[in-house]
Amino acid sequence: MRQFGEMEKLQKEFAGEVVFLFVYTKEAHPDDGPENRRDAEDTGGWRMKNNAVKIDKHKSYEERVKAAKDLRDAGKKNWRVLVDDMDSTVQSAWGKLPNSAYLIAPSGRIAGKWAWVSADPIREKLKAEKSLKPWTIADDPQLPLRSCTEGAWLSYDVGGAKETITFGKCVESRVTRNGTTLEVKPFESSERAKPVTKTLKVNGVELPCVIVTKDKTETWISPWLPGDGVAKVVEDGKVTRLLTDAGFEKDKSMLKAYEPEKWKGK
Repeated sequence: MRQFGEMEKLQKEFAGEVVFLFVYTKEAHPDDGPENRRDAEDTGGWRMKNNAVKIDKHKSYEERVKAAKDLRDAGKKNWRVLVDDMDSTVQSAWGKLPNSAYLIAPSGRIAGKWAWVSADPIREKLKAEKSLKPWTIADDPQLPLRSCTEGAWLSYDVGGAKETITFGKCVESRVTRNGTTLEVKPFESSERAKPVTKTLKVNGVELPCVIVTKDKTETWISPWLPGDGVAKVVEDGKVTRLLTDAGFEKDKSMLKAYEPEKWKGK
């Protein structure tokens, strides 16, 4: 909580250039935790008497989500808050520390990491970076292909007929799409596009989309999807291609609505 105020200032200072994400995982200082730090678990877990927000250990994912909302309301109202699963998968993958910070450059590299969140060293690193603002799908529709994975697939309704597009081997300069090799060209424009965003619901999942318009054709692209990320195509006001399913592995759909009741007790 002590850093909330300083991090809020940092977020406002770099608004429009940096996206600040707060990943809430296992509570580091539960109100019902042990008094002594040596009795804590490896990802935190001892009690601090002066916590502004009193939170007990999470016994369910619903409790963790509620605690995350309470913390957001207490000091991170302008942040996007993500909630780790009950196995703390994200926290474990990034080092198990209870309050670490990472700076991810637009290119995808880790540009900075800190074992403990502190606004001043992060500010210094942000000022030292030459380019903070990433190019978006609105600027470069080929952007999703740069992180395409082999075996990814997209299924569509095309005028009442079913069509599935499968992506083969992907490298930095080219990608295979239904057996045809596509060249992935470097993005060189100095102009930035103003993104138009909408949400498309497919199989109960709401996909955030950026709409790219050219020659009366709207292409809806979602960064959540594999491959080229195309979710919908509208030509002269008529939908000519609509996503019905997608996945990163053969026969494994990624478009399944989250149903918390199915995960209880697991």
